[in-house]
Amino acid sequence: MAAQRYHTPKYLKRQADLFCRLQKPREIFDLLNLNRQAFQELSENPQYQSFKVGKKSGGERHIDNPNYKLKKVQERLNRYLQAVYYQVKSPLAYGFVINSNKEKDRRDILSNA
Repeated sequence: MAAQRYHTPKYLKRQADLFCRLQKPREIFDLLNLNRQAFQELSENPQYQSFKVGKKSGGERHIDNPNYKLKKVQERLNRYLQAVYYQVKSPLAYGFVINSNKEKDRRDILSNA
C-alpha cells in the first residue's frame, strides 16, 4: 500500500477549483500532462497486463494492471478528483479518502474499523 500524502486544506481547495473550472478538452489534456494524440492512444487502445492472484479463501482474483503511461494519467486524475471530493465528502466517509494535514481525526479504513 502506498504511503498516504497529506495536504493543506488550502492546497486541496486550489486543486479542486482548478479541476472544476475545466471547460475544454485542451484544458483537461494540459492538466493531465497529455496531448490529444496521447489521449486518443490511451483511450482507444488502453493496454493492461492481465493476471490472476490466489485468494486466502481459495479461488483466484483477476487483475487488470494498466501500463505505466495509463497508470500515471489515472494517478494524476485521481489526485484532482480526491481534492474535489474532499470539499464535499460526507463526515461518514472513511475508506480511501484524502485527509488534510490539519485534520486531527484521520479518516481511513483502519480508523473506520
